[in-house]
Order: sequence, then C-alpha cells, then structure tokens
Amino acid sequence: MNWFKKLTGQAPGKQEDAAQAQASLPAPATAGIDPAAGQAPVLREGTPEFHLFLARTSLDSGADLAHGAAHLASLLAADPRRAAWQALAARYLDAAGGDVDLLLPAGEQRFAHSEALRAWFWQRQGKTMEAVDLLLQVARAQRSAAWLHAWALDWVEQEGALAGVDQATVMQLLATVLNSVEEAHESPAATVRFVERWARVADRASAAYAASPLLLLVRAGLHRKAGNFEAALAVTGPIGKAASAEQASAIGLLLRCMGRYDESEQAFVRAGSFDPADITPRLEAGDTRFEEGDWQKALAWYDAVLACEGEQAWAQASAWYCRYKLDGDEAWMARLWEAMRGGDNRAHQLVFRERGRLPQSSDATANLLRQLREDWLKNDGGQARTIRIGVSSLEAPSNQLALALELAAHNRLARLEMDSGALPAVDPRLALAPVDYPLWAYDGSVPRPALAAPDAAVRDAIAALAQQPYLPHANWAQASHAAARFGARHVRDMLAVMVHPPPLPQGVSALAWLPRVQLAAAQVAGQVDGGWEGSARRRALLSVLFGPMDWSTCAAIRVLAWIAAQEPACTTDIVRQFERMEPHIPQVGHWDWVALLYQQWLEIPSLRDEEREELRRKLQEIEDGQARD
Repeated sequence: MNWFKKLTGQAPGKQEDAAQAQASLPAPATAGIDPAAGQAPVLREGTPEFHLFLARTSLDSGADLAHGAAHLASLLAADPRRAAWQALAARYLDAAGGDVDLLLPAGEQRFAHSEALRAWFWQRQGKTMEAVDLLLQVARAQRSAAWLHAWALDWVEQEGALAGVDQATVMQLLATVLNSVEEAHESPAATVRFVERWARVADRASAAYAASPLLLLVRAGLHRKAGNFEAALAVTGPIGKAASAEQASAIGLLLRCMGRYDESEQAFVRAGSFDPADITPRLEAGDTRFEEGDWQKALAWYDAVLACEGEQAWAQASAWYCRYKLDGDEAWMARLWEAMRGGDNRAHQLVFRERGRLPQSSDATANLLRQLREDWLKNDGGQARTIRIGVSSLEAPSNQLALALELAAHNRLARLEMDSGALPAVDPRLALAPVDYPLWAYDGSVPRPALAAPDAAVRDAIAALAQQPYLPHANWAQASHAAARFGARHVRDMLAVMVHPPPLPQGVSALAWLPRVQLAAAQVAGQVDGGWEGSARRRALLSVLFGPMDWSTCAAIRVLAWIAAQEPACTTDIVRQFERMEPHIPQVGHWDWVALLYQQWLEIPSLRDEEREELRRKLQEIEDGQARD
C-alpha cells in the first residue's frame, strides 16, 4: 500500500486555481461581526470551499474534468457523507459518460482521496466487490475507518451485498474497522452507532460463512466496541471453553469493559497458558488491574513482564506510575517526565493523567479567591462578615460566580460586595454581535445570569462530565453521549449550566470546578447535531463566543478549535469567527480568553506557515505584556 499518499494539495496548477477562484468572488465585506450571515467569503487555498468552487467550475465549463475531479476528491475527504457533494460526484460520472479513468487517470503517483473517489464511482457502476476492496486499501493506508463508515458500510448493508464480496475481503474489512476504533466508552456517540451497524454486518457474515476463529474474534470485538456486552459474551462463550489465547484474550477484554476485573484477569491468565513466553496476556492483566485502580496487583503484572523483557516500554512506564500511586514518591514521576521527554507515549499519557489540568483564571479576583479559600479551609469557614473587593477594571462575571460557589461551600454567613473600575473601549458587558443565547446581563457593572436555571437532568449530566479526569479526547467522547441523550432541544439548558453551575464537589475549588463545568457544557452543546451552517451547535457556540466576555468565552474557543481540527468542513467558518473576534480584544484589564484565542487558533491544522508565524508573534506580544503586568 506504499503507493497511497494522503492528499494534500494534489491537484496541479494550484496557484492558477487560486487566482481563478479569487477573481470570481466579490471583495470581502468590512461590516461588523454578524455570525449568522458572515462576511463575503474569501477562498483559502486547500479548503473545502476552494475545492467545491473549482470542482463546480470545471464541471460547468466541461473543460478538464480530471482536474475538477481531483478537487472533488479533496472535497469529499472533508465530509464524505455530505449528500450534496455526493450528488456532485454523480454529475461528474455522468459528464464523463461513465469513464472513471477519464476522471481519475492512473499515474505513477496515486492518492488516497482520489482512490476513495474511484471506489465510489465503481460501486455506483455496480462493481461492489472491487469498490470495497479498494476502499479497504485506502482505509488501511490511512489507518482510519472514516471512509469505511461513510461509504463501505452502506454498501455491505444492502440486501445480498455480502454474497458479492469474497469472505477474505469481508473479514479484512471487519477487522480493519475493529482495530480503527476505541472502546465504546472512549468513542463519540456517532462512532458507536457506526460500530453497532458493523456488528450487525458481522452477525450476517457469521450466518453466511463457515465458522472461523477470526470471525468469532471480530464479531465479538465489534459488539464489545459497540457497547453490546451481553451480545459479545454470547459470541465468545465462557472462559473455560476458550480454545486459543486469542479467544481467551477477547473474553478478558470484554470482561474488563464490563467492570468484571477478577474474571478479566482470569481470562488473561488462561490466555497466557497457551504460550507462556507471550507477554501480551500479562500486559493485559496488568492493564485490567490498572483500570480498576488496584495499583499493587497491576504492579505485580508489570514487574512480571519486565522480568521477561526488561525494557518493555509500556510495562516500565506503567510500573513507575503504580509505584508513584502506592508511595507518592516524586522520583517515580520524575522518571515518567524524563521518559515522556524522550518520546515515550505511555509515559506522556500517564503524566497527563496525573498532572493534566484545565488552566485556572489568573484574574485579580481569582487570585484573591485563592487566598480567601485557603483561609476558610484553615479557619473552618471564617466569620460572618462583608467581603469587599475592588478591582481596577471590569473582570469576567464568572469571578463573582466562583466567589458565590466558594461562599456557599465554606462561608455561608459572609456577604460579598464588589466594586469594578474602568471600562475598556470595547465594553465586555455587551455582546459583540446578536446572539441567540446571551449568558450574562448587567445592571450597571453588576452581572446576573441572562438564562433561566437549567433542567436538573441536564445540569446533573454536565456535572458528572465535569468530575471526570481531564482527558480531552475522552471528555469529548463522553460529552457526545450526553448530547445524543438530550439533543438540540436542550441547548438553552446546556448553556444555562455555565451560569447556574452545580455545587462544588467535596475538595474541589471553584476556580477548578467552574471552568470544567463550562467546558463540559460547551462540549455537549457542540455535539447536539451535525452539519455546521445553520446548526444548533454553531448558534450555541457563537452565542458564547460573541456574548458578554467571560471565562465561558474560553470554553467556546476551545470547543470551536477542537471542531475545526476534527471536522475540516467547518474549519473555514471557525477561522473566520476567530478573525472577527480578534479586533475586539480589550486594551484594559486581564482577560483569559485573549491569549487562549491565539493558542487554540494555532491548533488548527490547515493554517499556512505565514499565518502560524503571525499568530505566534501576536501570542508572544500578549504573553510579554502579561508578564510585565
């Protein structure tokens, strides 16, 4: 599969294309922020909008369909399930009279996106077996099941489709999907729904094909990763009847996902009995006890691995972490830090697990709250008195929300009076654009929530998410399930949690808790529906981004940047919103979102080198200014 390459600007004549595209559009508007309508688009080379324009232009002119098809392939890579773009592909095939090679001429270099489109064309022509095989090669080369979820799944679900594809290809297809997705609790809800469908395909394959160990393992694994644990257990059978190390390990993985740690360990012991020299079952047994939090038993398994292979990286890093959890000696963490700096992925994972935190505000009021909280904890809540706080300039309203949370938890008798100072030229109390869900309103300089208290079930679900360890990928996946549960009809409730947060959990400060709650709420709201333009999630996130400035602005920035990085079809619009936010940076006072805007902007993969350099320069200026202050 070494002839596959990820398509990054594969189309020839890119500079000419860019000039053609720009000349065909009106000059960019200079009006103020309007997140609903947006400015007149300026096409950026390599974006979906760029590829769509040129694909349409080539088709409409009838000139150089192959050139247009290359842009079409890049367009579909951004969102292969978008119906309008598939309809455009169908028009291309018709325009070429069904000649796929005319649209995608074979050359010395063949690109993954173009080969995926070739597979789509073939399937449309009834060549399902060839299409599935080619798309499978693309997926394996890219180490991603995205194309398989988007297209191949629809193809093989059709009545009689499996009969038209040979068994070996179907087995490779199912195994590739299985190895490309995480466990159900670590996967977004949309991915879990895809895997549920793949598991049903595996069930049909089981009925159509002769029994085989591979089919059993793949079928059980897909049900496990779909969260269908009982169905998976029915496929694997009991531990005592496992006929191979692979089958016993499949049982162990399933039981671990079910939280049945003792039985899971037993399954891995049985797996190890088939080949005592194989360290894999011992690693899995260690990971089972690690997940349970039984550090002593986990350490014993990792030490057993290291006794056989003294430099086994996963076991070594895991053993250091277990020792740290058992005795608290920072020397073990120091070893993990050193390994992480040397490129050890497991060490990096464990350091982040232990030390990764969402940054807290460094507002003046937030800094004072840290001192107050420390005093309250030392003095069992302090005395009944009025706490007067004066600041030189208006600060984020969440400062007062955090103070109220701490007072409710530690000093119910105290009263709070705040005096805000100067307002910057950009008034942070005002929305920068009309928004659907303003979070805050002001009476003079005194903030109050602009949204009514949220539905209790939504609040509790977001509270549960906020209490999870700060692991961004896992947090995003977990939030997607809450989004699927409540849907777009509860967007207002999700945002209301940002300004009506749940009470502080035991031992957690408001400065840590409130940003986690606001981020969890934004992560849920950011996944309530699909698509982008006109979506409920876009309206929700832009309401927070362009509404009154606050800590919650940081949550919106983080989630928008995450979506831009994960969903290329959304990137151009999100970059445009960041560009519109930039001129409204207050010149007075400290605002956490300002540096974060540039930090998260830099996380977007599609930026040009010169854009990154300019963003880094601006970020450095801001950080230098904060250091001087």
